[in-house]
Amino acid sequence: MVQTQGATVAYENYIGDLDDNLYTPLESLTGLPYPLQFHRVGNIVTLQEGPYTSTIFEQRSYSRDASWFSFQISRIRNGIEDVGWLLRSKADFFLVYCLMENNEPVSLRALLVPRLKLLQALECRGFNRTILAGRADLIRRGGKGGVFRSADPDISFTFSTKGERQPVEVRVQTPVLEMIVVGDFIVPIGDNTAPLKGKWLGKNI
Repeated sequence: MVQTQGATVAYENYIGDLDDNLYTPLESLTGLPYPLQFHRVGNIVTLQEGPYTSTIFEQRSYSRDASWFSFQISRIRNGIEDVGWLLRSKADFFLVYCLMENNEPVSLRALLVPRLKLLQALECRGFNRTILAGRADLIRRGGKGGVFRSADPDISFTFSTKGERQPVEVRVQTPVLEMIVVGDFIVPIGDNTAPLKGKWLGKNI
């Protein structure tokens, strides 16, 4: 059972659905070298696999069809531009998820993405840390929100001028992420009583 601390969370999320319908079923998987145990504090989840411990940073994306997921590279903090969680986080994995609004019953698509592999994949496409930060600064200086294409059809950038954080994000097409994920899930939410579906370490669950 997922253990939870920090019950008062201000941001919009699906913590209860992820705990009950993703992490708890994963703890029941058999045939693994070590059993899985998850422990939550806010949107940080610790994964314990026998003697091995790793951290998962959760973040919602707002793709309506799960064709892409976004990763924050810049934000405003206390009135000053700061690096986003993609470049700041030390977590081992990102769990990015989106609400699949057109599915019936409604569910979440969730990908468990290794942080370092994601950064390496972006670098191989010409977007290392320095270039990502520079692109974010250039977009922010332009002052216009929206979606900004790159020469790579699988990579684009978004800038929101609304809210306090006004994030700049890199948007990565899902097929790129599918090549590096360790988990790919369809997570039931709300009254949806369907079982968890997807893959863990390349195997169907």
